[in-house]
Amino acid sequence: MDIETAAAAFLVISSAYLLLKKRKKRKPRRWWTVSLIRSRERYSGSNLLADLLKEPSGFFENF
Repeated sequence: MDIETAAAAFLVISSAYLLLKKRKKRKPRRWWTVSLIRSRERYSGSNLLADLLKEPSGFFENF
């Protein structure tokens, strides 16, 4: 194996590694959406909004 082939192989492997490393990880779901999405057949849009407004945390007062 000559030096040009080794250098080309190194460039290809290192660029593939950097592309994989650069890929963003998915954010985990928020805790309150997990339970609501699991029971999606029970909630319609208006029921979901009313349930969020009743949350004691106070995060949803601006709806």
